[in-house]
Amino acid sequence: MTTMLLAEMTSAHFIYIPGVFGLGVVAGYLLGGKAATMARADATERERLREARRARRARGEPRVEP
Repeated sequence: MTTMLLAEMTSAHFIYIPGVFGLGVVAGYLLGGKAATMARADATERERLREARRARRARGEPRVEP
């Protein structure tokens, strides 16, 4: 087994690794924000449908299956 000495590392290691890490953080932030926005929209739509169902039930209309 060969061991890698610190002297054998190039400066690319100190640029590439943090760069890839930073890119991952930015991508995660963007994708996470989009997922949160979509989850909020889904929750709002579910609540709207629930309220419409309650209103129909209060008026005595028959149940409508999707």
